[in-house]
Amino acid sequence: IPQREGNELCSSIDDLSALRIPEVREWVYRYLSGRSSLLNAAMKNARYYQPLVVETFGSCSNLPTELTDLPVLERAYNSYARSHAGALGLWQFMPETGRGLKLNSDPWQDQRRNLVLSTQAAASHLDFLHNKYQSWEFALAAYNCGSGKMDRIIKDNPGMDYWELVKNGKLPWETSHYVQKFAAASCIIQNSEIFGYRGPDFDRYEVEFFIFKYPVSITALSESS
Repeated sequence: IPQREGNELCSSIDDLSALRIPEVREWVYRYLSGRSSLLNAAMKNARYYQPLVVETFGSCSNLPTELTDLPVLERAYNSYARSHAGALGLWQFMPETGRGLKLNSDPWQDQRRNLVLSTQAAASHLDFLHNKYQSWEFALAAYNCGSGKMDRIIKDNPGMDYWELVKNGKLPWETSHYVQKFAAASCIIQNSEIFGYRGPDFDRYEVEFFIFKYPVSITALSESS
């Protein structure tokens, strides 16, 4: 497995040198064995949403293609998902994060569930985090636990990179597994033939968008179609 000097996370997924990291290899094994149902569910859900995510991220020259696999971790590409902590939508934004990204919420809508606006917000947020930390490992860790908490951890542990923070137990439990889970899932998805992974057979759908002048009940709309 090749490894270029200074190879950043997304590049190491692209050339598979991420597999030199034991924690990434462990999660590859988990995804291809006991967690294959989660990967299959994510790929099934992705048929609706991934083309838009790829198009949106593709318009941002600074965002690697591999990041379009991030919703696999965020509730298996399910745009209706809500976590116990209150994170919502395809990108699992917490309420305060959504407000900070100008995703509005009112009795009629929560824009964290708006596929177009939330995906644009996710692209902008990830770009901001990478510019701030100059590292996709730190950017993704901050995406998971919040940039405020990440700032405090970095300040309290000067000179440590993400992997050193993991090794020394300095990160919240979920965040300490987040980057390696993402790298493993993306390695498999981006190189499915190499890993012998064949996802579920399904037809991809094109998403159509409609603008309504007035609020419309989804139930009434589905019954009239």
